[in-house]
This record gives sequence, C-alpha cells and structure tokens, in this order.
Amino acid sequence: MRLFFTSVLLLCTLVGLSQAKVEISGSVIDSTTQKPIEFVKVVVLQPSDSAVVKGAYTNATGNFLLSGLSSGNYLLQFTAFDYELKYQAIQLSSKKLSLGAVVLTKSDYVLKEGVDIVYEAKVLETSIDKKVYDPSQDLSTQAGTVTEMLNNVPSIEVDQDGNISLRGNQNVTILIDGLPSNLTADNLSSLPASSIERVEIVTNPSAKYDPDGTAGIINLVLKKNKLRGMNGTVNATAGTGNQYNLNVSVNARTEKFNVFASYGLRHYQGYRNHFSEWFRDMGDTNSYLLQERQGTDLNVNHTARFGVDYTLNAQQTLSFSATGNMGERDRYGNQFNYQYFNDDLEYYWNREAYDPRNRSSLDLSMNYIYKFKEDAGDLKIAANQSWGQSENSGEYIQQYYTDMDEAYGATAYQNIENLSSNGLTTLALDVTRNLKKKKKLEYGSKFILNSNDQTAYSESLDTLSMMFMPDTNINNQFIVNQNVFAAYGIYGQQLEKLGYQVGLRLEQALINPRLLTTNENFQNDYFSFFPSAHVSYKLKKNYEVTASYSRRINRPNSRNLNPFPSYSDPLNLRVGNPALNPEYINSYELGVLKDWKKLNFSSTAYFRHTTDVIQRIKEFYDDGTSAVRFVNLSENYNYGLELVGVYKPFKIWKNIISFNAYGTQYKDNSVQNVTNNAGFSWNVKLNSTFDLFKNTTTLQVTTSYVAKRITAQGYIQPKRGIDLALNRRFFDKKLTLGIQLQDVFNNKGFVIWIDQPDVQQYSEFKWQSRRLLFNVSYKFGKLEMSKGKDMPSSGGEGFDF
Repeated sequence: MRLFFTSVLLLCTLVGLSQAKVEISGSVIDSTTQKPIEFVKVVVLQPSDSAVVKGAYTNATGNFLLSGLSSGNYLLQFTAFDYELKYQAIQLSSKKLSLGAVVLTKSDYVLKEGVDIVYEAKVLETSIDKKVYDPSQDLSTQAGTVTEMLNNVPSIEVDQDGNISLRGNQNVTILIDGLPSNLTADNLSSLPASSIERVEIVTNPSAKYDPDGTAGIINLVLKKNKLRGMNGTVNATAGTGNQYNLNVSVNARTEKFNVFASYGLRHYQGYRNHFSEWFRDMGDTNSYLLQERQGTDLNVNHTARFGVDYTLNAQQTLSFSATGNMGERDRYGNQFNYQYFNDDLEYYWNREAYDPRNRSSLDLSMNYIYKFKEDAGDLKIAANQSWGQSENSGEYIQQYYTDMDEAYGATAYQNIENLSSNGLTTLALDVTRNLKKKKKLEYGSKFILNSNDQTAYSESLDTLSMMFMPDTNINNQFIVNQNVFAAYGIYGQQLEKLGYQVGLRLEQALINPRLLTTNENFQNDYFSFFPSAHVSYKLKKNYEVTASYSRRINRPNSRNLNPFPSYSDPLNLRVGNPALNPEYINSYELGVLKDWKKLNFSSTAYFRHTTDVIQRIKEFYDDGTSAVRFVNLSENYNYGLELVGVYKPFKIWKNIISFNAYGTQYKDNSVQNVTNNAGFSWNVKLNSTFDLFKNTTTLQVTTSYVAKRITAQGYIQPKRGIDLALNRRFFDKKLTLGIQLQDVFNNKGFVIWIDQPDVQQYSEFKWQSRRLLFNVSYKFGKLEMSKGKDMPSSGGEGFDF
C-alpha cells in the first residue's frame, strides 16, 4: 500500500509546466528615495474586460518576472500598500520585454503612529465550498472564549459540555491552522476569542482534506500581523461570578522575519446544577429514581504562543510556532438520590463529590512554502507534533438513610484517578499546479500517527481494616494506536461560467486498541476511498449555483472504545465498545449564492446518508442503575435546508440571520431500547449590530433559538438565549471600553428526555450563564491593518483553507 501511495506521488510530479512564450521583467522603485519596493503586486490584465491573466509579487530587491504570456496588448497594474495605484499599457511581440524601473509615488495621506488602516470587513463571507466568519465583528464574544464565539457562528452550536455541533451534528472535525491538535480535544474554552483571525466552515470538503467528521470541518485560523513594525494588543475582562480574562499579543515584522507571541489567562467560576428523574415500569412493580445535585465549577487556564516566520527569498518561506496550554478545573457537588418502589420511598443517600482536573498540552509546528515561478502554484510541507496529558481525580463520600431519615450502614469513601496522555504526529505534503486554460491540479499525501494511553485507578475504604483497598474490578489501562496513511489528487477547471473540481482520496487506517489489564488486543485495519466533486455555475453577475458531493468517515475515539466502565457516578455508568466500526457518510449539497446591494444571501439544501452509525445508547437495569454504552446502528438519514443572509438596510445597521431546518431518521432493529426514531427540528440565529456616533460606538444584540431535537432514544428540549454588548472607542480607536450582559433572561440550559416503552428519563442541566462583563482593550505600536486585501503575506500563515 505504501508503494502505491509513492507511485501516485511520483506520477503526479511528472506533470510539467506549460512552456513560456513571452517573458516580462522589471523592477519597482520609490519615486523619492529611488529604493526598490518589496511586495508590490504586479498583475497582467486584458484591456477589454480587465480579466486577470497573470500575477506576481516583487522580491526583496524590487524585481519581478512574468512569463508564459501570449503575444498581444495588455494592461499592467501595480499595487502596493501606502502607494498610489499605477497602470501601464504594454504590447508583447518578442520573447522578452524589459520594462526597466517602474516608479511608484507615495499616497497623499500620511500614516500616523497608532492609526488603524481598515476597510469594512464582512463578518460572514460565503463561497462555493465554505463560509468564512470574522469574529472581530462580534462584540458579544470579544471578551470571551473560542467556544463562546463559535456559539454565535451560523450553523454551529455548542452544548453545556463544550461539544460542538455543525448543522445539528456533533461529528465535526476541529482544526487549528488547518492541522489537528490536542487543543481541539477539550481545551478550546482556554483559547480567547480575540486570538482567532477567522473561522472557516467547510461542510463538504474536497478530497484534499481529512475525511474525518460527519458534518464537516471547522478550521480556526490564528492571528498574525502582516505589516512591518511592532504592535500589539492588551485585552482585560472582569465580570460577575468571579470571571477574569487577560490576553496580551505582540507582533514584530521586518523584511525577513516575523515574530509573534501571545499569552491568555481565563479564570471562570460559577454554579453547575443537575436534576434528573427516571421511571421504569417492570409489570407488577415500578421504580422511580430522583437525583438532585448542586455544585460549583472553577476553571483556570493559561495559554501561550510563540512563532517565527522567515522569508528565505521571494519564493520560499519557513515558519515555526509553539503553543502551550495549562489548565485546572475543580468541581464540587452534593447530590441527593431518592429511590422509590411502587410509589413508596425505600431509601435515599447523599453523595459528596470533589473532582479536580489538571491538563496540559504542547503543539510544535514547522511549515515550509515554496512558490513556483510564473504563478504556477506552490508546494507546502507541514510537520506538527502535539502532546497532551490530563489527570482527573475524584474524592467521594456516600451515606445511606432510611425513609425515616436515619443513617444506616457505614459511610463509604472512594478515590478515583484517571490519567490520560496523547501523542499526535502529522506530516503533510500539498502541491498545487496552475495549468493552461485556468486548469488546476492538486495532489499530496499525509501521515497521522496518534497514540492514546488511559489509566483508571479506583480505591475504596475497607471498614474493617480502615485502609483504602484497590478496586481490582475497575482498575485498568487502555492504549489505542491509530495510524492513517493517505494520498489524494484533485483536478479542476474554471470556464467562463462553469467551474468544476473532482478528486479522490485513498486512506489506509491501522487501528490497534489494547487492554493491558486483561492482555487483550483488538485489531481493526481498513482501507477506504473518498471521492469528492464540486460544480459551480454563474447564471448572471452575483448569482451562482453550486453542487457538491463527498464521502466521509467518523472513527471511534478511545473513550468510545474502552470497555471498562467509568464509576465516577455508580448509578450512571459509561462503557465503551472495542468492537465499534467507523461510520461512513455520503454527503450531498445544492446551493445558491446571490448578492444584492444591501443583502448577501445563500441557501443550501443538504442530504447525508450514514451507515454503521456510532450512537450512545442508555440501558436501565433492575437494580436502579443505568449505563451509557456505544453501538453501531444500521443507518441514519439527515436532510435539511440552511439559509444565511447578511442584511444591511442602513449604513449604521447590519444583521446576520441564519436559519437551519432539518430532519433526522434512525433505522435499526438489532439494538435493544432503540426504536426507528424520526423527527424534525430547526434553529435560528440573529446578530444585529448598530454603529453609532460616527462609528465610535457599537451596540450589538445576539439571539438564538433551537427547537426540539430528536435523538435515537428520545429528544432534547428547545433552548434560547439573548446577549447584549456595547463598545465605545477612544483616542483614535486605540482604547476600547465595553460592557456585556450574557444570557439576559437566564434561559440557557440543557434538558433531555429518554422516552422508551418501559423507561422514561428527564435530565436537566443548569449553569451560571447570566453574567455582567466589563472589558478594556488597548492597541499599541506603529501600525495595525485590520484586513489587508492587497497586502501580500510573506507566508507562514498556517495551512488554512
């Protein structure tokens, strides 16, 4: 199989460049200093319709070279930041044309220290294959975390445990700068939203990208400044419920180097309560269990990032970055449990729990970019090493009482310690070749080596010896090695109105779960192919129709596979299944993009068919306990319609409106307590922004509603929420003061029903969601560009989409 992948890559590299016909060379200099200007964009245009023919950037000595052109008349466009735009007509007849020195003149305006050069950025942009969200336009999350920010993005939802859903589906792949990371596991709440430059949502990725994730890919692109000089930002937040955030970022760029560093601190404290009741009918008897838990939740996280980009020359860039995270979470809860039989209270008990957790992660990334001459494409090599570890402890005290409130039996003491370590190595090669007649060929390979080690230890107090003894039936060590080797190829072309792209990805997965405690090995190796196809057609200006297809996969993780139960709550166990198979998804989409003067609108109809569906199933037992286990259901159908619009009726008022309606159907006749459940749900989000007082004050209202959702065994109740934010900018917008009120009506929570023929369960989760926050932000340094459309990057921007 490795020989096959090597052959594919060697075959692809035999594709050559088209032979050059005419060559243009020259240099660009400053009109005053007569010095060369680097990073000038030189574009060859057709005089008739300004269509782009070729393009290049000047190098460090101000020189540029354009080749592969046909004879004829053209128009050259020279664009550089802080310089006036210049055009020059040329006629190509010989093989070479030397323009000599092209002189650019400085713009009339003068840049002052600390001034922002900005254009009106779009908070949401929609293209053929993805949506791009700009979090800097979202005031309600600028003082928050990445997970809070994602909850405001169209199509995305985040539940009470930080689980992320895309179009109602939690099987979504989270990437940072285009690569997998241990930060995406459960540490996204430690990243400040202000560290994200943009969020890219790809619901039907091409064969170039990892096929993991039923719903698609969410790529978080971290910030880097693109202008020379030193600048930075300090952001601090304080709020009710002992919430404090601090984020500091600094960037320094020279001709050859770009150095960036940041530090983020998050301190979050609040209550976290849980209420549950379940009823079971066993014919001649029935049982009823009531659980009430009140507790506190403390989160403290530190995140630091450092990186360097080095521009070797105009064609080559080398980048290095390191991101580290350390966090602790302390949860304390006091839970009362009441057990009834035939409507009579039999007994009850109290369980006190203290659950501290410490976690850390480190990501090291090395990227290399080589840009082929004559705008013929590029070659990218990415290497990433990620380590993560966590220590989850638990101290529990339990006492039983009779229905007369009399304690009986000895007080039970239990200590639990779960250790987890994860190593993730990623090597990727991506090549893009721009061919004749707007054709493009992309190919590459990727290797992912993932190792996860989980150790669970439990001990209980022996009342006779008064010593803690190991719980041998619970203690275990579970290791999963998952290696994936992949190669892909994509071919596409853009015609006058029609664009198309077809691709194929081949993968060999080697999965080896090992239960060291019982000396059991489970081998699950499989070869998969993942075709993709994208088509777009422009009906008229600003009106486009798109269609796409992709095959995807969702692999079970280590928690899904570990067969040893988790006993943090003896009444509600959690058991994995080492025999789980991956689920395969066929995804289809049909979309329409239309732009008007005041409205940008997109609609997408989608359909997904999933086989071997990985699903959580809850089982209830006669002794009053229950367990969540994982099974493969036969199939699932998911279909829906998504509407997204950006509407700006007035210059000061902008709205982002998203609506998603979808149906779900589960089919399986082999798993007990699972019916062929089906249902329909919908959700809507509105983000409304008002720019007041000559764009110095911004008011924002964010609201969302999620209707009742169907699960394999029941449903999730509707949820809603409203957030308010107000910002005021001072001193040429260097200083910003803000105030936010999160969850105005204290509605945010989570309620789930399990409704089966002989069992019904109601569970409600509520946490401290209503908070009042005060924020201050200060920008310092020579210059900051919010969004530079024409400012070229020196590379090293991460492997985003």
